[in-house]
Amino acid sequence: MADDVFVKELIAALALTTSHLNDCDGYAVLVVDSTCGEIDAYGPMAGMDALTEADRFSRDITREAMDGVMVAVIRMHSSDVKPGRAPS
Repeated sequence: MADDVFVKELIAALALTTSHLNDCDGYAVLVVDSTCGEIDAYGPMAGMDALTEADRFSRDITREAMDGVMVAVIRMHSSDVKPGRAPS
């Protein structure tokens, strides 16, 4: 019984601590090729869609034996900065 209480408290603490991770406007999948220095971004998309897409990219990269290519999911945030202008 005490273990159940501990687990519930741990889950609640983790949920509270990580809730800020969803404070974004969407997610993007980055594909980084360190051999040529290219970076591609795909998004924005919902979190589960980004994870699914990242998994697909990872499987393709593994199948093609593309050493030096990394896949990551990142959070995206809206900006009111116009393209070509630096934020003030």
